Amino acid sequence: QILDRGQTPIQSRNVTAFLRICHTNMALALYKLGDYRQAIRACDCAIELFSNGEEEDDGRNSGGENDNDSGGKDSESGGDGRSKAYWIRAEARLAPKSCGAVEEEMA
Repeated sequence: QILDRGQTPIQSRNVTAFLRICHTNMALALYKLGDYRQAIRACDCAIELFSNGEEEDDGRNSGGENDNDSGGKDSESGGDGRSKAYWIRAEARLAPKSCGAVEEEMA
């Protein structure tokens, strides 16, 4: 990876969580602007960050319930943010007027 994600595991998790949120929000903004192709790409990046972050998230609360700096609220680290990215990607695939059976099948 080109991006330095921090020196400690906590910093790495925080940077990864921040990037997940950024890509998901960027995808939603692009979707609302009608740039569906870029919205799909942003969702793909967010989903990839969710997939790559699973190894880092295993056992993250072993030292205590609020081990990270988010105050115990980390809604974008699990299935909630991932499902949001999948939903935006599906909507972006179905939104263009040229959407056909292939795009419906992909969504």
